Amino acid sequence: MAGDELKDFLTKKRVLKAQLTKFKEKIDFEKINKSEGDLIVDKCKELKKKFEDVFDAIYNACDETVIDSYVGEQESILENIDEIYLTVVRKFKTSNCSSSKTEVRDSVKLPKLSLPTFTGNINEWITFKDLFNAAVNNNSSLSDPQHLTYLKLSLKYEAFKIIQSIPVSDSNYKIAWNLLEERYSNKREQVFALIKRLMSLQQIQSESTAALLNLVDNINEIIRSFSSLDILKQNVENFSDTLILYIIL
Repeated sequence: MAGDELKDFLTKKRVLKAQLTKFKEKIDFEKINKSEGDLIVDKCKELKKKFEDVFDAIYNACDETVIDSYVGEQESILENIDEIYLTVVRKFKTSNCSSSKTEVRDSVKLPKLSLPTFTGNINEWITFKDLFNAAVNNNSSLSDPQHLTYLKLSLKYEAFKIIQSIPVSDSNYKIAWNLLEERYSNKREQVFALIKRLMSLQQIQSESTAALLNLVDNINEIIRSFSSLDILKQNVENFSDTLILYIIL
């Protein structure tokens, strides 16, 4: 099913690229008048939105190992649209010029960053949030549209669907981030997820050092997650030892 969806999205992308090529070939920048220029600007906005939507869908459907290749292709296409857009805007220097800078800014080639991935597993939210803050949110050289673009690239499946329909713009990044915070920073839900994960740990069936160490590592990881939520007020180390003995016995 996922493969069929990806195939459909890639077909839509090819159709859009063909439309963009024909659109650009028909433009004579030296002869266009103001009315024609306005139509070209509107068409650029329309194409840009369609490409953003189809690439968002591709990112959600494709394997993580090939995302970078699609990111590079998207950047090239959007830069092509921006070139048309800015050529027309500069030609007429209308009062809309200042607003165009905001609309085009988020399509400027993105710096390559090592992005964490979040699929919607609430157990992984805290780690993802810390990594994303370090790589993106705390980077003062990035604009909010760039923040939102990186956020969409980092999300998959359930998490991506939460913000999938939010357009990339100056004002929408905080909206998108707050939606994720409301969904995944809910302490009650996080505690329930940790308890469920804890109770689903398999008991050791044979005397195996590797199995015991793996169990200890998993329990300690869960305990650290509880600790980060300020759930445990007692000594975490003692609680961890007690819990390990309880599960083993």
